[in-house]
Amino acid sequence: MTMRPDSLVRSLLLTVTVACATARPAPIDATYTGRKVGCFSSPPLEEMVTSYVTDLLSATDAGAVRLKKSAGLIGVRSSEVSVVRDSVLCLRAAVARRDLIPVEHRKDLIPVILVRVGPQRYFLYDGEKVGEFREFAIFDSNFRYLHSLAT
Repeated sequence: MTMRPDSLVRSLLLTVTVACATARPAPIDATYTGRKVGCFSSPPLEEMVTSYVTDLLSATDAGAVRLKKSAGLIGVRSSEVSVVRDSVLCLRAAVARRDLIPVEHRKDLIPVILVRVGPQRYFLYDGEKVGEFREFAIFDSNFRYLHSLAT
């Protein structure tokens, strides 16, 4: 699904910025060592995430520029977007995503779709929805949470 850049930003329902300057990289949870948790492979969903990201990177309207600036995506080219296949990176991202959820609401770790955006950012999609909208989490290269987006 490819959206026009102006409608892409309009479809953005939620942008949350969290200051995590002192946070440490997410640890690998030993409880899940050896379990089948890591990268989820689904070409249609991978295409959906990468299309969303590349549309955002090429958008030039004011809202998209603000979002790209706050997420550290200014200057990142569409050619720098790639699906991650490294199960350790996917596991780190899944643990970081799970750690955002209050303990009493946490579920088991699940495989995730992880997309590298330039050298410093990752977009994670774990199948979660906010109502009818898909939720993406953006992390830095140390898997510190930066933003959530719902489209």
